[in-house]
Amino acid sequence: MAKKRTTVLVILIAIVANCVQNLNSGELATTQWPSFRHDTFNSGRSLYRGIATQPGIQWKVSGMSFLEASPIVGPDGTIYCGSEDHNFYAIGRTGNVKWTYPTGSFIRSTAAIALDGTIYFGAYDRNLYALTEKGGLKWTFTVGGGIGGPPTIGPDGTIYVGCVDNHLYAISPEGLLEWRFEAKDWITFSAPAIAADGTIYVGSHDRNLYAINPSGTKKWEFLTGAPVRTSPSIASDGTIYFGSRDGNLYAVYPDGSERWRYPTGSEVRSSTALAADGTVYFGSWDNNLYALNPDGSLKWTFLTEGPIEASPCVDVDGVIYVSCLGGGYYAINPNGTERWLAAKAVFHSSPVIGSNGTVYGTLDYSFLALGHPFPEIVVILNKTQFTTGETIQAMVTLTNPAIVEQRAEVKVWLVDADGMVKKLQKVNYSVLPGGFNTSQMIYKQTFSGSEKKGRYTIGAKVLVPTTGETYSESQKQFVFSP
Repeated sequence: MAKKRTTVLVILIAIVANCVQNLNSGELATTQWPSFRHDTFNSGRSLYRGIATQPGIQWKVSGMSFLEASPIVGPDGTIYCGSEDHNFYAIGRTGNVKWTYPTGSFIRSTAAIALDGTIYFGAYDRNLYALTEKGGLKWTFTVGGGIGGPPTIGPDGTIYVGCVDNHLYAISPEGLLEWRFEAKDWITFSAPAIAADGTIYVGSHDRNLYAINPSGTKKWEFLTGAPVRTSPSIASDGTIYFGSRDGNLYAVYPDGSERWRYPTGSEVRSSTALAADGTVYFGSWDNNLYALNPDGSLKWTFLTEGPIEASPCVDVDGVIYVSCLGGGYYAINPNGTERWLAAKAVFHSSPVIGSNGTVYGTLDYSFLALGHPFPEIVVILNKTQFTTGETIQAMVTLTNPAIVEQRAEVKVWLVDADGMVKKLQKVNYSVLPGGFNTSQMIYKQTFSGSEKKGRYTIGAKVLVPTTGETYSESQKQFVFSP
């Protein structure tokens, strides 16, 4: 019996250890948009619904250099993105810069965030960086050239990233080299995709798509007519989709044989997005967004105002979001009709979708959030001068014209004549479809004459419930004279 108990105990310890290992693993985070193409299959498909109606610019952060990397979104809604000004930025959901991290060269590598919160990205100073969510450095790994492409985080936490030194690197979550694979030319811009069996797919400037075993050895290569700078996508049946600068979109079986190819009118630099129904979306430098069926037949094309370099994304309803050079950000219905067009500029990154429907991207030299206006709060007083026997009434009006959050949290406070702050109340509002416009009494007092003479302030602000960031704030002053 004792031996049996010991065996059971050993098994339980092993199970607990395995659970702890899984909990602390560095695998890709399950956040709103944790990597360049959302997941390890590079599906480009969001779990959330994007903006249904014409958006405005919710906020814009300017003042940095040219932005070629695309943003990602962390667990708390923080947006992360690198810039050509050599800095990596963390931006809050209301457009506040939370922190920056300086590197030694420009950043074109879209970041990836792990389940433990570690943020990985490359720079042209030849380093892969690992940062904490607070912007602290965990480690750097130096490679043989600039890193222009996005890293991909495998299920075991291994980070895969390409380099202009012609290698794909596999690096452990601790920052140690596991292996490197050599191609015949640059491996850059292409974010590796990882299949269910662990095979890694990545494109190269040597015109090949490579399939690499988890051990780092070559499985096969597929030759196209020009450099492959796109990130391959893996469908549920194992088909790999990718574009080449030879103008074709390729579909390749997991054994490396060609399934079909579809010709466009110019280079294909845009990676694919895969809808839940199997539709394959991608852009071309011929200004068209293409929708193909899984068998390679054309579903429809949508003509934009310029070449499509960025990669589309698809929301939970099948709506496609894409940008073009010299044009703007488009939302396109699953049937190929335009839903809206916004934020025209010279250059845009690949758009991504937040959990509240906001579309994040870049606009030349600015970070950008496309959405509806934030909730706005206003404090209203019945008058501003009071004496003994009079009653002050303070109202707060909260306006939210559309769905920005599921909840809005309001804090109210009073600053008395001595400068002492008194918290009055905290109110939670449920946001309904179509928004709301509500007023509520927050403070009422009849002056007895015992109050101190002087200037008082009543303030209120509406917050993002999950992070405490301020959407809107309002303050009004009044004077009491006995």
